[in-house]
Amino acid sequence: MMNTPPFSDFSEAKKMVSYCSVCASAYLPMQTELLWEEEGAQGFHLTCKKCGHATIAVVSSTETGVNVTGVLSDLSYQDVVRFRACKAITIDDVLDAHQELMLMSQKPVVVPSSKKQRKTVVKQAKNSQTNKKGIKK
Repeated sequence: MMNTPPFSDFSEAKKMVSYCSVCASAYLPMQTELLWEEEGAQGFHLTCKKCGHATIAVVSSTETGVNVTGVLSDLSYQDVVRFRACKAITIDDVLDAHQELMLMSQKPVVVPSSKKQRKTVVKQAKNSQTNKKGIKK
């Protein structure tokens, strides 16, 4: 894989993804925003002004040529930038979420009416949670 972006000029890369995959309308230059450039690839966010659909496209180069992959998305440009800045979800995060959901499904859910009652319920829930070994968290 080449270590440089497929195109040194942003406008050349945009030509590779210049039409909406939903309605086939041409994208205007200001509807295409560069998301990232790294290790032989450039990412773009495109929004069609005619039908409103968004596409996230990656233009990458390899020794055999240039590849363009586009995915329809409901994410805005700002959403993509924000999610790329987040830390990755680990397997421990997934297991913790699963355990929390299992605990929640075993108890009836009562929504307290006051802020003070909600704090008390949250505190009680934290105190009553145990892990698989029976050790309180």
